[in-house]
Amino acid sequence: MPLERSVSHLLHRASQAAEALFAGRDAITPRQIVLLGCVAENEGLSQAQIVLRTGIDRSTAAEMASRVTCGRSKTSQPPRQKH
Repeated sequence: MPLERSVSHLLHRASQAAEALFAGRDAITPRQIVLLGCVAENEGLSQAQIVLRTGIDRSTAAEMASRVTCGRSKTSQPPRQKH
């Protein structure tokens, strides 16, 4: 089967194209959006549960979580918003 007709290949290429849109920017990536959305909608999930719900492997999810939380520990409070 030619690659142009392989569903898995085409999905992989579409994912690469989406990631490329965010490359080199300080913006959040599509996979980070998935991770943050899962956590926001399901507070208290374990890392294993997040991995099952998102399909992101455990080590990648842990590394992404570390990046998006700027190294804050799980017990730290979010910064206060100014009114």
